[in-house]
Amino acid sequence: MSHLYDRSTTYIHKQFISYICHTYLIKNFYILLSISGGQDSLVLLKLVLDLQLDYHWVIGLVYFDHKLRLDSGINLKQVLNICKITQLKSYIYESIIAKYSEKIFRTWRYNILFDIASQYYYTKIFTAHTLTDLSETFLQRVFRGCNTDSITSIWPNTYKAKTLDLVRPLLSIKRSEISWLSRKFCLPVWSDYTNYQHSNTRNRLRQELIPYIQNFFQPIINNKIYSLLKNIEVDTEYLQKATVKLYSLIKHPNFVAIHYFILLNQPKSLQYRVIKLFFKHSLNKLIPIDKIDEILLILQKKQKVLLSLSNLSLKLSFTDYWLYIVIK
Repeated sequence: MSHLYDRSTTYIHKQFISYICHTYLIKNFYILLSISGGQDSLVLLKLVLDLQLDYHWVIGLVYFDHKLRLDSGINLKQVLNICKITQLKSYIYESIIAKYSEKIFRTWRYNILFDIASQYYYTKIFTAHTLTDLSETFLQRVFRGCNTDSITSIWPNTYKAKTLDLVRPLLSIKRSEISWLSRKFCLPVWSDYTNYQHSNTRNRLRQELIPYIQNFFQPIINNKIYSLLKNIEVDTEYLQKATVKLYSLIKHPNFVAIHYFILLNQPKSLQYRVIKLFFKHSLNKLIPIDKIDEILLILQKKQKVLLSLSNLSLKLSFTDYWLYIVIK
């Protein structure tokens, strides 16, 4: 375990701090670090510990015990041992969720992370997602037919606020490099046997599909996906800002309405995004793309119609320039 404090550096250390330097003023961070005992989170902990003294970081550790595995108690003991040796402030949470759901568990984890950060004044939340995780999530969302906003949501900085950032500083590092560094410093990695169960879609992507693509189509598929997402993220950022600007321009100052004549003269991409923002901002409703298509067709024909959305019946009505929503 003393290898956690072996401060000899590697090219991965330089890559890690290069990303941090590029994105932030890096001194005096208060970092909340989510760990599991696996190689990704232990490598992240190792990198942060090695740089802690140089950059005056204050570090806190969070561990989530999902109570899903037979060996979860032993895993918890290993994490508690790490907390004891590092003498870092630590927060341990045990799940009371009875039924497995990755979405529910993810929401549970992130809600707790943000609560701890807010309560104890952490300015950064670090999670140990790697370049390989990025590829897996990208492929999962492509298969689901997600839009570009959803596809880029695992980008290194997915949440930024005045006093708190959610950061994924390992996203430019491959899992093979993570594995190499964990062996070099003999880190006490906990192997999660559920990562090898092929009934899990993500495991099949990791163990079967991505290696197949690397062998027969593109050896550096992870880097290619990273580059693609970087380009998409730049375009998405522009579209999001353009959408907010256009929506601010065309929304009615007093009523739940938008100036549809201006909207219909905009590119289709902005039309879709503004309609989506209109319903989210006015009614707090997420509107599916088929309903947006229906609304745009209605706008072109200027038809007064009833629209059903998530158990909500709406009436769309028009004047010469404005589209109004009336809740029935």
